[in-house]
Parts: sequence; C-alpha cells; structure tokens
Amino acid sequence: MQHPKQAVLPSEKRKMILLVVGLCIAIMAVLALYFTMPSLTLIFTVIVGVGACILFIAAWQMARKKHLLAPIFHVLAAILLFSMSIRICTTYFSGNNTVFVFA
Repeated sequence: MQHPKQAVLPSEKRKMILLVVGLCIAIMAVLALYFTMPSLTLIFTVIVGVGACILFIAAWQMARKKHLLAPIFHVLAAILLFSMSIRICTTYFSGNNTVFVFA
C-alpha cells in the first residue's frame, strides 16, 4: 500500500505548479496591459471577461473532482471580474464615484 503523499507523481505536481504560476503571470500581464492601454479598452474588456468565465468553468469542474486548485481559479477569476468592473466604471462613468458602490 502506498503512502497518500506518494499517490500523486512528482511530475504531475510540477505540471500543476507550472500551470498555476504561468496562469498568474499571464493574468498579471493582461491586467498591466488592460490598465495602461486606453485605446484597446473594449478588446481587453472582452478578453478579460472571457478569461474569467473560462476560469470559473475550470474551477467548477475541478471543484466537482475535489481538486485543490479550484479555490485558486475562483480567486483569479474574481480578480479578473473585479478589474473589469473597475475599468468599466472608470471608462464610462468617470467623475461619478457612486457607481463604484454598485459595481
């Protein structure tokens, strides 16, 4: 009988860690571009929204399998949705800070 820690292969652990680190770096890069390039606001808003939906779907599927990465995907998707709502509020409702309460 194997010990529970030996059930997951080290190569799979490495792949998952690389996936999470790569995903975090990609999200930070997209958010950096998102808030610094005003000419591409609509395109980046759609990309961020689609990315958040994909992350929520992946987290939901992982949560069904009781996978440990599901909460990380939920947090990353929530950060993307939050940044998208902030960007929409600052772009379309500049000067009206009460909109942030409802965003």
